[in-house]
Amino acid sequence: MEPAEPPRRAWSTQPVRDHRRPRANWLTTTLGVLGFVGVCCGLTVIKTSAHFAARWIGLLPTLGLVVLGVVVAMVRADLLRRRDQRIRRELDSYLEREDWSPVTGPTSWPWTAPEGTVTVDRAYGGRFSMVFGEISWSRDALGGSTDNSTGRGVFWVVTLPRPVPDAAVQRRRGVPRRRAGEDEFRRRFRCIIDEPWIADRLAGPAVREAYVSGRIPPWTVRGDQLYVVIRTKRQLDPALVATLVDQAQTLSRLLTAPAGPDPIQEAPPGIAG
Repeated sequence: MEPAEPPRRAWSTQPVRDHRRPRANWLTTTLGVLGFVGVCCGLTVIKTSAHFAARWIGLLPTLGLVVLGVVVAMVRADLLRRRDQRIRRELDSYLEREDWSPVTGPTSWPWTAPEGTVTVDRAYGGRFSMVFGEISWSRDALGGSTDNSTGRGVFWVVTLPRPVPDAAVQRRRGVPRRRAGEDEFRRRFRCIIDEPWIADRLAGPAVREAYVSGRIPPWTVRGDQLYVVIRTKRQLDPALVATLVDQAQTLSRLLTAPAGPDPIQEAPPGIAG
């Protein structure tokens, strides 16, 4: 027996750009003050610990521990630098082989809230009417497109074959507690959709399960521009680029394919971290 289809009232008809959480400036200020106090306390603890260490185990052993800590930190930093260089070389080789090239000229993010800041760190294009890259944002500049007001991650933008009514699937920032029998897709995600046919595309069990499992990311479409922002600490590498391309093709097919049951038969794996 297949799960019941979600009722029509599950789809919100609020405009995509206006459907955002209120900005909590007081919360940002409070967190900033607490962070400053935490740094001061940490420095005090370090100073006190150094004093007692010098007193109980002697000055030279204490200096030796400090030097050892510095050496370990330097070795770790060097290993991370070498790893980043290796990933960058592999990525450059992969992009050249797959006919992707760096985007030249201005790379400003066109869907930025007035109070926020979005920085496109690097971007690539050249195939499938698609651009992808690394991005960072602050002060809720991306609104409901992400589940954090400040962060960094990866993005992709696809120009669709034809314009589509503005719509979005957003991850809820405050996920309510699960109740028995509740649809997991509706609990975790918020749909901002005016057109019934787009809502129908999300009604199939396979599509909803793909969102819940992370194989399909939340997305936003404005006219013929479909875009996704994924918060992650991962750098771009060949495997991540391949996943982004698969996601873009899957979601483009979801929004432009002829009508039919479950337009998504198999979605790419999700992005961890």
